Amino acid sequence: MSAISLITPELKRLDEHEADAIVLFRFAEAELLSGITSLLDWRLLGHLSRLIIDGFFQGERDETLLMPLGRRLPQDCLLVLGLGQRDRFDQQVFESQIDRMFSVLDGLRAETLVLALPGRPEGDCSTAQAIEWFLPCYDRRGGERTLTIVEPVGAQKVMLPYIERWRLKAVALS
Repeated sequence: MSAISLITPELKRLDEHEADAIVLFRFAEAELLSGITSLLDWRLLGHLSRLIIDGFFQGERDETLLMPLGRRLPQDCLLVLGLGQRDRFDQQVFESQIDRMFSVLDGLRAETLVLALPGRPEGDCSTAQAIEWFLPCYDRRGGERTLTIVEPVGAQKVMLPYIERWRLKAVALS
């Protein structure tokens, strides 16, 4: 059975979660890295910032960046997916990018992941919206993956009832 857990956006929490991949999303017009993305960039000695500054990755819709993490983090790789323009972000974009994420993860054979949901670190969708939009995508495409969602404590409190209902439904159906 699939599993979902939650952690706070702190490097020490990421250090405690081995996974095949860390997955982040980026808007095209985002100028600065923030939240968990900036913490990862710091740990990666600014490598992610350099890729963005050099124009290698901008966050355009359907753009994909995959980079190995080596020994800097316990996860194998970082996957960053472009969301496109912030003013066009909606449920359809959210769901299409989650589906795209699962397609890339299928190709990588990644079974465990740490994930910051699209639009959440920037506040472009509410906590409730994000988890309501995410869970059906996870049911449809997530398979048997073990997933850790990165969210602050306040957002975790909002997500927990949704995740618990999802778990109960999955148990009832099995």
